[in-house]
Amino acid sequence: MKLPHLILPLLVSVSANAAIISYDFDSDTPGSGNVPAGWSVNSSDRVYVSSNYSASSPNSLFMRNSGFRSATLTTEVAIPDVTQDLVFSFDYYSPETLESGDVFNFQIDFGSGYQTVITDAGMPNGFDQTAPYTGSAFVLDSTAGEAPAFESYSIVVPSSYYNDTLSATTFNVRFTFSSGSSNEDAYIDNVSVVAVPEPSIFASLLGLGALSFVVFRRKSA
Repeated sequence: MKLPHLILPLLVSVSANAAIISYDFDSDTPGSGNVPAGWSVNSSDRVYVSSNYSASSPNSLFMRNSGFRSATLTTEVAIPDVTQDLVFSFDYYSPETLESGDVFNFQIDFGSGYQTVITDAGMPNGFDQTAPYTGSAFVLDSTAGEAPAFESYSIVVPSSYYNDTLSATTFNVRFTFSSGSSNEDAYIDNVSVVAVPEPSIFASLLGLGALSFVVFRRKSA
């Protein structure tokens, strides 16, 4: 009769998403020259913590116009369980009109160099990317325009890709932004990476839970 009480905590603990990294920049001091903790930038007076716009108050990471900008995690991050899929998420905002030559990139390094996962040569335009990543870049809207608000991006990188194909045990991430005119800026917020069970593992656990319930019902009859 105690079996279901043992299975339920197991299901809850395994299904709970484990955050590997999480940066909302809210504990950093805003202002030109203030590089967020845990990040390196190519120009601290062009890429810094800002309180002008944020997806979740009060701060975000600002990338100024008129040139190439980059923000990179300072150190490689160890993957705690290479059997789990990784979900890379962030919020991105371009408050001014962007031209087709203004390019935003999100890149991941699994130990063999940075791969571009998302490239946007225009504006987010309400795009929400949730498809699994298998090594080819997602090319987004190339229509010039202005984004009305922060847009959320969420990319699933399957264990079968980063572990089986690349044999990766660590990762790093980088954002780049390039614009040629003034008033064409970018803001990044709520950067996170979450580990989740592969669908097959999760389905097996659900099956185990269902089986335990059947056993419990039979013993109770």
